[in-house]
Amino acid sequence: MFGRDFGASCSTERVIAPTPASPPRATPTGGADFVDGCARSRGRPLDPEVESALLRATRELLVETGFDRLTIEAVAKRCGAGKGSVYRRWTSKTELVCAAMRDAFPERRVPESGDLRADLLRAARMPGEGAGQGQLAWVRVMAAAPQDPRIRQFVEEWLSPRLAHPLVEVLSRAAQREEIERSINVDLIADIFVSLTLNRLITRGANLQEQELEQMIDLIVRPTGLG
Repeated sequence: MFGRDFGASCSTERVIAPTPASPPRATPTGGADFVDGCARSRGRPLDPEVESALLRATRELLVETGFDRLTIEAVAKRCGAGKGSVYRRWTSKTELVCAAMRDAFPERRVPESGDLRADLLRAARMPGEGAGQGQLAWVRVMAAAPQDPRIRQFVEEWLSPRLAHPLVEVLSRAAQREEIERSINVDLIADIFVSLTLNRLITRGANLQEQELEQMIDLIVRPTGLG
């Protein structure tokens, strides 16, 4: 599918600068620059299509095998590429998985429509939306968090806030306009929606239905002061 995308080698030997009387140093093979004693390639830019394929394959394999059994070799093989294609971009499996999740859940905002309920419904749908099996990959990453401290940090500092952000944004705007009480814990409400979406994906492999989202807004948000 894709040709091999080899990374540049990095020499660990110390490079000693020549004295003024010495002849000019030969350029390293392959047109590389020396930075901090390491050869850095001036080769072609990384192919974005290869990167997209690797991230997509990572999500697919996360769903199929889980985080523990996922390997960089398997990701590269699925794309018809070499392991060098992965290591040129990410230094470890954890870094690759985090990149795949960032790719699946880009930052999204909910424009103000003038209808708070419609904005809340739009925001409530977003945690269940994701590119290329992003939803089920999300479940796999959450399952790995207790065992892997780097994944846990990623979930706490990036993934969970990213998924909750649309609801936090809509509720915060409503509080500023005094459409809901300012004392409402908008982070807690957003976490409830995200947790319910995650639970539904784990137990049934499906998203909350539209009617269920509407009921959730009635049960959770309206009692807190939403008109």
